[in-house]
Amino acid sequence: MAMTVVEDDDDARQILLQIFQFAGATVTTCAHAYAALDALNGGLHPDIIVSDLALPRMDGLTFMQAVRSHSDPITQRTPIIAITAHYELYGPEELLKLGCQAYMVKPLSLDRVCSAVQKLVGAQHKRILKQAG
Repeated sequence: MAMTVVEDDDDARQILLQIFQFAGATVTTCAHAYAALDALNGGLHPDIIVSDLALPRMDGLTFMQAVRSHSDPITQRTPIIAITAHYELYGPEELLKLGCQAYMVKPLSLDRVCSAVQKLVGAQHKRILKQAG
């Protein structure tokens, strides 16, 4: 599984990197949304994106909208898990309307995050196989 983690906090980004690598994922990390968009524009096709919402320069909501309106249809359909420490600023309904498939509040439950990643990637792969069949 290939995933992209967008997190501006160095420590949190490293922890997520280590957890997902330990789980067997190939992980691309980005410290801000522009770096993630550059990677996606350069042909990166992760199976899932895990993104903080409170990012510098471009917030996570704007980033999600950019992913959903990307010129590449594969990128447009990439599942997104939104994470934030500022739960009072974002409603789950708003985030789901913007195109994220899961929303989690920090501090994160590692079991819950890993479970959500597995569930969403599995569902995405099933959709792709159904479309191809």
